[in-house]
Amino acid sequence: MAFYGEVVLITGDGSGMGQLAALNLADQGARVAALDVNATGLAETIEGRSGIKPFNIDVTDTAAVQDVVRQVSAELGPIDRVYNAAAVRGMSPVASSECAVGTSDARPLTLPPIQTAAAFLPVRMLCGRMEVSSA
Repeated sequence: MAFYGEVVLITGDGSGMGQLAALNLADQGARVAALDVNATGLAETIEGRSGIKPFNIDVTDTAAVQDVVRQVSAELGPIDRVYNAAAVRGMSPVASSECAVGTSDARPLTLPPIQTAAAFLPVRMLCGRMEVSSA
């Protein structure tokens, strides 16, 4: 069980790849923080499961993501992995976002993976190992 005891923050857990990742990682012993705007989908994901803690938030809300990262760290322990699977409609140039991630090109990028990683990075940079993935 490669993920046993690890804390994994996953976005988009209400359906699709995020839901599958949450279920599979929880089955392998990970403590999963499940983030999704879809409360019904989150309820389906955690039904009959231990090891998955739901957080009903909009991952396009930078402040909400930062708050959840702090809450997850306090309640579940230091976050070992972040898996971004949230499907977000709409695009926004990174340069116009609140995110402090620089880019030399102005092509539109979806923000939630960047926001989630940005909220997560300062904590992991201080603690050592970090793994961030996006679906």
